[in-house]
Amino acid sequence: MRIARWLILGSVIAATSICHAETDRPIGHWVFDQAGVHARSVRDLAGGHDATITGNVKLVDRPVEALTFDGTTTSVEVKGFRAAQLPQEHISAEAWVCLNRGTTWGGVVGYIQDNGSYEKGWLLGYNASRFNFSVSTASKLPYLSSKTELRPGTWYHIAGTYDGAQLKIYVNGQLENSTPLAGSIAYPPEAFFQIGAYHDQDEFFLGDGLVHEVRLYDRALSEAEVQTHYRAKRRQFPRTLDPALGPYLQFVSQSTAEVFWETEQPCPSVVEFGPTRSLGNRVEDPAAKAVHRVTLTGLHPDAIYYYHIRQVDREGECISKVYRFDTGLNYALPNWP
Repeated sequence: MRIARWLILGSVIAATSICHAETDRPIGHWVFDQAGVHARSVRDLAGGHDATITGNVKLVDRPVEALTFDGTTTSVEVKGFRAAQLPQEHISAEAWVCLNRGTTWGGVVGYIQDNGSYEKGWLLGYNASRFNFSVSTASKLPYLSSKTELRPGTWYHIAGTYDGAQLKIYVNGQLENSTPLAGSIAYPPEAFFQIGAYHDQDEFFLGDGLVHEVRLYDRALSEAEVQTHYRAKRRQFPRTLDPALGPYLQFVSQSTAEVFWETEQPCPSVVEFGPTRSLGNRVEDPAAKAVHRVTLTGLHPDAIYYYHIRQVDREGECISKVYRFDTGLNYALPNWP
């Protein structure tokens, strides 16, 4: 009898796991890593709708693998999807993103046409300061904004859902806003299925930042499911670093600057810097300390530079926001012979 009970319990657990796996299947799933990106093609893990990258193609591998959207050339389009194949009644869109800056019209993933009175489709995106999610029905195209203010250089898991009655937006697994909405999803006759940009027939605004993963569902994920998806990967992404003091930057020569800051716990000193928000240069002092000083060299005159601080402690890795400095304000005296 005891063996029979265990067999029954095991069957229930197995059936529950299989059921969850079946219902969790997205209709589109793109991961921007070396396994998923081949030349300019991005594999659709859910089916046959591979995406195509235009512009510069640059994958990074720290802290996670992701595609760099440079804000000037890079975009990703899924050309195989048509309106009839997209979610009709319910929808969920989610992504892992890191933005270098907000903008008036920003898109993470969407299929939309919005030119004043004609508003059709859907979009998971952002504006100058917050994430947003919009779904068009016969009645309207509301833009639902998050409470979280986006912070440049910070990784976020964002998700939007619509179940035929409520439009919802989540940030890092937390429900941040909702509004009533009813009706089937209204689509334009044609539109661009775009990742990493806001793109309709009238406008094309390219994103500036990183995208690791995008998923699309033809049903509304529950709050518990959104939290599960966030928790499944959250430890792969660095936390936000707020230094105990600073950072402060001081020019010490016409091509050199020093960065000072303090941390709560002793740790190595790491600064990444460069002429764009993609950075590209790294300076590191491996000695663990709470008061830090790092020297940036090779700076050009009358140029804009960006930098952030990395920290690895007992709880993992964290990264500060991106800071900016102008060498045109460098009044350090030249070295005389």
